Amino acid sequence: GGCYPSEHGWSQRDAHLVVKSALSPNRTKSCAQHMSVEANRTKGQTLSNPLVAVCMVGNARTLPTLGVYRRIRSNFLDSISKRTLLFMYIKLNDAPFKEQPKHGGFKVTPVKEDDLIPVIRHLRPVSVTMKLQTEGGRNLGEDSNPKCKFTVQAANRTKQNAFYVGRYLARYIGQMHAMKECYKSVMDFEKMSGIKFDAIAKIRPDVTWIYPVKTAVEMLFGQDRENKVVTHLTDQFIFSPRRFSDGFVSFWKEYKDCNGEWEGAYFPEDAYRLGFEKQGIRSYYEDRRGSPQVIRRAIIDQTAHIACRRQRRITNETMCIDMVYNRDDPALYD
Repeated sequence: GGCYPSEHGWSQRDAHLVVKSALSPNRTKSCAQHMSVEANRTKGQTLSNPLVAVCMVGNARTLPTLGVYRRIRSNFLDSISKRTLLFMYIKLNDAPFKEQPKHGGFKVTPVKEDDLIPVIRHLRPVSVTMKLQTEGGRNLGEDSNPKCKFTVQAANRTKQNAFYVGRYLARYIGQMHAMKECYKSVMDFEKMSGIKFDAIAKIRPDVTWIYPVKTAVEMLFGQDRENKVVTHLTDQFIFSPRRFSDGFVSFWKEYKDCNGEWEGAYFPEDAYRLGFEKQGIRSYYEDRRGSPQVIRRAIIDQTAHIACRRQRRITNETMCIDMVYNRDDPALYD
């Protein structure tokens, strides 16, 4: 299939081969070779159509829902730039119920590999990794660091939330590990193709982009002439100029070197913010209006309403819920 989401991809009759093809390293290699040629043809387009790598990272959850994956493409991948490549690092199985601080938790819908066939056909990623997540995310093997101790005392000293200390630590480390792995696939792609992206973005699989995102041009050049701004909405969406993008993995490098009590970030949002600040950015800008996306839950519960309140494009909560949960009719996307 084509390497950009807007290009022709896997046809309807290839359904049983879609996942196999997407998971094959040959798919990534073919796109790298294509981009080596494409880069020369589109040289000089940074100011009009920046080359953007998008890491979709996390548990699949509601990704197979029509209103989620169709709008990820139309309102994000196709909107952010005409030259966008998608890298997916997806976790399939999940706990049936996810606890969260402050507002309890939410129900989770299990996802199987075959559920992602229409998703992959429509989004056309250049790289796909699927992982089966063990209970609590404890499947990192050699990538874990038992010498690094996360403690309530250290979190309190630095006035941080200690939710992930103890039984939920593996969830936190697993989130950061997934982004590290996706980022590595982007770096490997750059080496393989000989290109360099203008920006790298992180998105979640289980979000509905209710309206088109700001363009990469706006986020790269519209807020700071020196291009030193990283744009985000909590840790659900992060857009970084390429020269600061190592901020995505700053946490991981420090975690692997840790020997003793952890003095860094105790929450994903803080881990990314500190990581980018260490790269020399001028601002870590939370854009609640220009990042019009909402986490799609399995059911409309308390956390669904909280998710709607995180963005500011639609201030009417009832309208937001309707836009997120009542747009799964195929006729809307023909």
